[in-house]
Order: sequence, then structure tokens, then C-alpha cells
Amino acid sequence: MIFDRNATQAGTAVSHTQNTAPVTISQTGTYFVHYAATITPTSSTFPVSNLTNFTINGQTQSAGTSQIVFSANSPQRTVASLLFNVTSVPATLAVVSSGGTFLYSDASLNVFRVGDSSS
Repeated sequence: MIFDRNATQAGTAVSHTQNTAPVTISQTGTYFVHYAATITPTSSTFPVSNLTNFTINGQTQSAGTSQIVFSANSPQRTVASLLFNVTSVPATLAVVSSGGTFLYSDASLNVFRVGDSSS
């Protein structure tokens, strides 16, 4: 997913370049990410499924997955969250959406450093 804007940021552990997909994490620690969006399928063949998950350094994370099965061309709200550790920097975080062609609106991605990594 490409995010076109950045909101308020505190600190330098997390950065994002507008109109790009990856979020760069430059400090080790434990992080929490929350994604939300309204999704509308463009397909005329139903059912169609949308799967949203997170990748860290290109590796799909098994937790924090959201799936919606659409039976009609009506918008649905999706949310996904993940708590994860970063032990090597820089690390990249991305939201990956798959399963068909969809329109996205009101999308947001929040990333918080919540503490030091546990050993």
C-alpha cells in the first residue's frame, strides 16, 4: 500500500517518505502498528476476497492479518494490528493487500515504538 501523506511525528525512530509504501524503522525496540482503511472491490464477479497483512523486511508476518470476503460491490472497513520486535536496523515495514483490484479510502497507518526489545 502506498501512503500519500504523513501526519504528526514524534522522535526519529520511524520515518516515511510521502507517496511510497515502506515505513523505515531506525531504532531497535518493540513496536505496535495499526492499519485501517475502507475498501471497495472493483470486480463484477463475486465473491472476491481481500487479504491485508504486514511485512517486515519483505517477510510476511503471520499475525496481524485481516481478511474480508465481499459478496457485493459495497465498501467494507478493514483493520489490522501487529506488535513486533526490531532487532536490526534499518528495518522496513509495509502493508500488503492482495486478492483482487480494490479502491481504498480513509486509509491510515500508525506506528508506535512502545519500548525496548525483550531478549
